[in-house]
Amino acid sequence: MTHIVVEGAFDADLIHKLLVDCKGRFSIVVAHGKNAARPIARKILLQRREPTALIVDADTTEPQEVRQQVRELHDYFGAAADKVGLTVIAMVPEMEVIFFDRPTALANHAGRPLDPALVAAGRVAPKAVLDQVLRNSPDHDRTGFIGRLTGAELVDLASHPQVQELRRFVAGLPAARTAG
Repeated sequence: MTHIVVEGAFDADLIHKLLVDCKGRFSIVVAHGKNAARPIARKILLQRREPTALIVDADTTEPQEVRQQVRELHDYFGAAADKVGLTVIAMVPEMEVIFFDRPTALANHAGRPLDPALVAAGRVAPKAVLDQVLRNSPDHDRTGFIGRLTGAELVDLASHPQVQELRRFVAGLPAARTAG
C-alpha cells in the first residue's frame, strides 16, 4: 500500500480523481496544512514502513527555493526515505496550478477560452485566480468544479508532470529520468 499525504481536503479530492484508474493500491491522508504533513508522512514511513508520497505546495515559483525545500524534506526523512520509498512532489506554487498548466478543463467549465494573461496569472497565484474564474461559472467553487470534471478532462489533467510522477510512484514504477 502506498500512502499519499496531502495538505488539505481539496488536494485529496483532486488527487483521488486523478488516480482513480491508477494501477497500485493507495490511501490518501489529509494532513490539514504543510507543517502537519511532514510529521504525518514521517510517521507512516517509520511506523508502517510503507511507501509514502508527500505532496506539498511550494508557495513559491523560484526554482532554487523549490529545490531547497525538496532537499530539506528529503533530509528530514533521512534513511527511511531510501529504505522504504518516498517521493516528495512540490506543486509550484500550489496544487491548483494544474488547472493553468493544463487549462482545457477550466476553459470548458468557464464556458470560454481563457485569456493568456489570466493563465499566466494563474501560474503565479493559482488558488486566487481559480477562485476568481469559478466565481462566474456554474460550479462557483473549487469543490464543485472538480466534482464535475469529465473523464477526458481528468485524463488531460493526469498528464501533468507532477501527477505522472505520482502515478508512477503509486504503480511502483521507477521515476522518470530528466535531462540536466
